[in-house]
Amino acid sequence: MKRIIPLIVSIAVLASGCGEDGPVEGALEAVGLSENVDVAAPPAPADLDDVIAQLDASGFNGIVLVDHRGGLRTHSLGAADGPDGPAIDENTVFDIGSITKQFTAAAILRLEMDGRLAVDDPIGDHLAGLDPSLAGLTLHQLLTHTAGLPDGIGDDDEVIDQAAFVGRAADWIGDPGPYRYSNVGYSLLGMVVESVSGQGYEAYLRDVFFEPLEMDATGYVLPDYTGVAIAVGYDGPDRLGAPNDQVWADDGPWWNLRANGGLLSSAADMRRWSDALDGDEVLSADAKAELFARHVEEGEGAGTYYGYGWVSFPDGDGGWFHGHNGGNGIFFADILRFPDDDLLVFIASNTSGADEDAAFRIAETLLDGGIGADCLPPIDPTAFPAADGFPDGDAGATASAMVEILLAGDADARRRFAERHVSERLAQGLSVDEQAGEIARIQDEFVGYTVDMIHVEDGRRTHVVLTAPEGPTMVVSVVVDADDPERVACVQIEVP
Repeated sequence: MKRIIPLIVSIAVLASGCGEDGPVEGALEAVGLSENVDVAAPPAPADLDDVIAQLDASGFNGIVLVDHRGGLRTHSLGAADGPDGPAIDENTVFDIGSITKQFTAAAILRLEMDGRLAVDDPIGDHLAGLDPSLAGLTLHQLLTHTAGLPDGIGDDDEVIDQAAFVGRAADWIGDPGPYRYSNVGYSLLGMVVESVSGQGYEAYLRDVFFEPLEMDATGYVLPDYTGVAIAVGYDGPDRLGAPNDQVWADDGPWWNLRANGGLLSSAADMRRWSDALDGDEVLSADAKAELFARHVEEGEGAGTYYGYGWVSFPDGDGGWFHGHNGGNGIFFADILRFPDDDLLVFIASNTSGADEDAAFRIAETLLDGGIGADCLPPIDPTAFPAADGFPDGDAGATASAMVEILLAGDADARRRFAERHVSERLAQGLSVDEQAGEIARIQDEFVGYTVDMIHVEDGRRTHVVLTAPEGPTMVVSVVVDADDPERVACVQIEVP
């Protein structure tokens, strides 16, 4: 099975063993899905219809929307409220969970566009009476989950007002700095939106985003849902009610959920939102650059990066795609945007046990080479001539240096390699120090390995078989840059 591992971003790893994580599983883990759903991955699909058939066979109840290069497809599976309820369609309203965060982030950026705040502001500048432990946190830290706040501090439906919430948050705060996914931080951002705008959180979103974009089904309590099907949550046969049937304040959820999750929306509205992000109608180009920027890695070595309410994933072919999911164990939603391929995938479900990697598998069927397209096809190194050593010339020396640094080398050696041999394509915007750090991390994977055989394909491609007393045989394929053979364009690693 193919998988992408974030060494230097463009290094791809392929494995035939069934126990290896694929790009889908790795990406999902990085986003931080709910841990109470365990769905066995179905066979790799050949096309979109195969994925839909798999979803149908698995009992998936929800909506799938795919907009690829202007071609729209929707697939409705099941009913909004039990088997006898109204059929789901693109206008059915679902709880989209933590996808809410991108709207909160967009609201902060819109306020920044209007000169009413800056993302580097301490939240104490906009919220009075905060404990000092909270007041000094910046909006940027909250947006990127680096404020030291926990994931949650209470149940979603707990009746808790703003004063009680911020008091409890101050008791739970840790050290700012490392990435730590936090619903609490986004609730604090919602409070900032209310304080700075002078409006309720949902009212502000409605004025600046939802009404201008005709997203009439998106919100908490302000949309007119008369005649609109709202998906009801089911845990097996147990009916749990619609999201807005829960214990909410008059203007939406209480603060354990507000601004971090729980927004209601439809597939049709999420398409409108994605279309708006392709233009400058509601957010400027600079604001969108901040929204999708790779601000912080989602944990050491994750290879995925949190922006402002969006996660960036390497596509393995030198580019990035963006997504975010949301779920509470019953409702689940996922959105993926591939700007370079003009592709949007949105799915939503209202029943427990949803297939949470479906959006990624759908995308894989639609993109040439799939997500994380390999720089080489799977390699049989024995198909190429064996050599006693690396080829003469710059390309051979570069391949040798690549293998040597994977097998060993101190901090100075890693830095020298990055400066001399890493191409811009391979570096993917990382600094030399960041590249050296990534190399240090991957070296742990090669402890005990030695070169067993070298196979030369052509002047750019060398395949090196590595073995170890313990551990699988690995084939490291090094492709040098066509214009600068002293630099590595791609490294691909296979476990035959």
